Amino acid sequence: MVHLLYQELSDVYRTALLSFLTSDYVGSKQGSELLSLDYKLSGKQLNDKQIHIGEKERNLKIIDTFLF
Repeated sequence: MVHLLYQELSDVYRTALLSFLTSDYVGSKQGSELLSLDYKLSGKQLNDKQIHIGEKERNLKIIDTFLF
């Protein structure tokens, strides 16, 4: 059962990373490969228009203060 949980958690983390990192960078990595990704690399991040956040959150005024 632990191997199933590991796979599910890996998939959840991968999905979260794909919300703000390029799919080319994340690719089909799983498990510890995902942990080694450097999410701070600006060249690997999605731009402000591509990032996957909810429409409600995108319309918040506070979000505008973080956009460069």
